[in-house]
Amino acid sequence: MICRDSGMVPMMELKDNWNRKEALADDYLEDILGQVTEVMEGRPVIFVSFNLRSLRALQRLVRRRGLVQVSFFHIMHEIDLVHLAWYRKHGIHISFQGKNNKLATIRKAKKAGVRLVVWVVDDPDQARLYIREKVDWIASNGKLSVPD
Repeated sequence: MICRDSGMVPMMELKDNWNRKEALADDYLEDILGQVTEVMEGRPVIFVSFNLRSLRALQRLVRRRGLVQVSFFHIMHEIDLVHLAWYRKHGIHISFQGKNNKLATIRKAKKAGVRLVVWVVDDPDQARLYIREKVDWIASNGKLSVPD
């Protein structure tokens, strides 16, 4: 409710094992989706997960319900350049660990039209760099002050 009442977009992580061969159960995902959509009352919500299968399963449930204010981010350590077209086509964005990716990789992902969240950025100089590269979100462990 804090995000809703503050006009902010919550980012909800589906906690799951990244290499699990099946998605989280539909009834579990339905329960999560029901709770979040009830609280957010049609406002935007972001779901993230290391497990692409669970993310896709939730995405299918969202589409069946006709929800449009929901975004999906696949969490990965390194940006998967090989499948950028697939991510764009399926409306799944990428959340990646900043220290594991070169600027050229970030530029290719942005050029391909994939939205990006970079994590964990606690250094203001690194944050400025990602801002110049036009990443969509920067995740930090705490307050990150980036003066001009």
